[in-house]
Amino acid sequence: MKKLLLTAVAAAVFTPAFAAGTVVAEWDFTKEQLTSTRYTLNKRGEAKFVKDEKSGKLALSPCTVGKNHGKGCGLTLKGDPRKELLPMDGFEVQTRIRYKDPAAGRIKGANMYIFDGAYASKNGAALLLHITGRGEFAVRIIYGDGTKLNQQIVMAPVLGDGEWHDLALKYADDQITLTIDGKVAKTILPARPLTDSTVRFTVGDRVAAGYQPFPGLIEYIKIIKF
Repeated sequence: MKKLLLTAVAAAVFTPAFAAGTVVAEWDFTKEQLTSTRYTLNKRGEAKFVKDEKSGKLALSPCTVGKNHGKGCGLTLKGDPRKELLPMDGFEVQTRIRYKDPAAGRIKGANMYIFDGAYASKNGAALLLHITGRGEFAVRIIYGDGTKLNQQIVMAPVLGDGEWHDLALKYADDQITLTIDGKVAKTILPARPLTDSTVRFTVGDRVAAGYQPFPGLIEYIKIIKF
């Protein structure tokens, strides 16, 4: 009995405690929702809600061009609650996207922002759909630790099939996890802890301007903090 008790105590001591997440904001673009709790997203440029031919539902179309656009697109956060919305002591951004090659052909070499909270800074985080120079599909993860921005490219050929896919970027317990369609695609152990974003949160484009916006469709954005 004493041995069993000691085992139970040891388990209680050495098993890490994972805090349950709290939903900070959840924007459902199938309902043209731009305000969630106290957070409001503003349209800019070509951003609009369109009916998706696959699902028959509405979805956000941030921009029609994914490279060399030169104008701001997508949605940008109203006001300045940066740290509260995307806290770098633990967060997860979940989304559902669909990308279809444009009529003019695949945009090779593109880095198309799904969400951004790291533009031109040494902190924060961003998630991009990346198409290599050879036309291969990947995800680019950007994250800052206060000294520099770091990047990781994760090959993801499934994102080029023109279907809907679920993505989630999570940072908790000093670990970054990229999940695609419910399966872990990449785990990153940063050398330094991530630091809070100093730029405004944006969906479908970079914060500052329309360098390479996302020309696909986005069904929702959900942010959880830990």
